[in-house]
Amino acid sequence: MSSLNSKSLLDAFSGSSKSSFNIEQKNTDDQISKSDTIKGICIMVVSCVAIGMMGFSAKLIYQHFEGLKAFDLLLFRSFVMIPTAYIQAKGLRVNFLDIQKKNISVLFMRCFFGVIAQTTLFMSFSYLPASVSFMIFNVNPVFVMILAYFLLGENLTITKGICCLGAFLGILTVGIGRNKHESEGQDIQTFGIILCVASSLFVSMAYCMIRKLNKEVHFIFSPYYLSYATLIVCILAYLFGEDQVNPSLYTTKVVIICCLAAIFPITHQILLSLAYRYCNASTLSPILYASVVLNIFTDTLYFHYEFYWTDLIGGLLTIICVLAPVVLIIIKKEA
Repeated sequence: MSSLNSKSLLDAFSGSSKSSFNIEQKNTDDQISKSDTIKGICIMVVSCVAIGMMGFSAKLIYQHFEGLKAFDLLLFRSFVMIPTAYIQAKGLRVNFLDIQKKNISVLFMRCFFGVIAQTTLFMSFSYLPASVSFMIFNVNPVFVMILAYFLLGENLTITKGICCLGAFLGILTVGIGRNKHESEGQDIQTFGIILCVASSLFVSMAYCMIRKLNKEVHFIFSPYYLSYATLIVCILAYLFGEDQVNPSLYTTKVVIICCLAAIFPITHQILLSLAYRYCNASTLSPILYASVVLNIFTDTLYFHYEFYWTDLIGGLLTIICVLAPVVLIIIKKEA
């Protein structure tokens, strides 16, 4: 299968004329071992389940606790993430201060793009139904494939491109039925759509930074520093924003539920960082499309949405297009 090759452009972002990798880059699927490929895929599947549950928990919280804003959810996430990552790092004997200067700019960009992506996604819930927000947000694997080609020099094969677009069409098909149900009688605001597209683009940039960062430092660096960046942004929102953080609403029930809900995005962040250590971002990111299938089940079983024929067709198309490139890579490695 023919593939496109590109010189990495990430050095332009990190301010260096030479590559900052100290170890051999593995930018094509052929350079990654079969065992690493399988490890990355398995970890990404679990991460996909976690992000699907993140969407479910966010819908649940917004439905039952009126008045909570995006920064409230992000604040609880940082409260849970900081000690979680610290304890894990202690067990792995990781020193968070042991980072070279050349990697600081990449770490900063990872946190910067990650915080903006989280904030814009949760802010969009105030303007759009949650299902609409997540459908738009889930276009990010397409962005990841394109950005990984230009920023990381990863190979972009025709098979990957076709399957990624096919999975996107599956999500679009699901969205037609989902959005018709949930957005009935609600105003779809343009600003909310802009927030979702921005979130998808920024999270794609963050994923590419994770892949690059993992070649130099331990994978736990990424979620650990992201949690502190999130906390700082929430504090700034509380000090300078109007009603963006609402401690008066933090009853015991709210605290418990929001902390439990924070487990899902935290699990996603940790496993995502670990998966990108084993395999290319352009190969793994399309797996996240499968979270839409999980959302179909949670919407139908818990929120009692109708099951549309578009759910079945879109779900099957998404799963097939997610599995196809993965299966082809493993068969190729077997050969």
